[in-house]
Amino acid sequence: MNPLAQLNDIHTPDPIGWWPLAPFWWAIIALATTVIVLAVVAAWRSYRSNRYRRAALRQLQQQSFDATPNSINKILKATAIAAYGQHTCGALHGHNWLNFLAQSAPKARAKLQTEHCQVLGTAAYQANPKYDSAALIAAAQAWVKLHRKRLPANLEDSDV
Repeated sequence: MNPLAQLNDIHTPDPIGWWPLAPFWWAIIALATTVIVLAVVAAWRSYRSNRYRRAALRQLQQQSFDATPNSINKILKATAIAAYGQHTCGALHGHNWLNFLAQSAPKARAKLQTEHCQVLGTAAYQANPKYDSAALIAAAQAWVKLHRKRLPANLEDSDV
């Protein structure tokens, strides 16, 4: 008899299953779940905290046909008070109000410092101010979209 004929085939072990997961994978799943939940919560908070912006933009959109500097100022003032509080900007008017708008939204400063927008600071004191309604609305929309929630340091320490 041939001794090689008596040998059996090699038996391979069963393949390793994917379940149960190794502790490392549980840690990765927990970390990923935590990151996703925190991202959703942050997105929700951001959405809710910008509700006043969306309301102001809707009001400005509705003003597009019969906008006056005083009506635009009213919307901007309400938006500023919602963002910064009554004590910071509630009493501002005229030149100080225009400076506040320009400094609280540096990216919209170019639109706010045009001669068309100067009427926002002086319209309350003029009988028939000359103004470009479209330019005022565009500047107001830019400010609402681009103003920072946190005031620059030079505005926090002064009365503007």
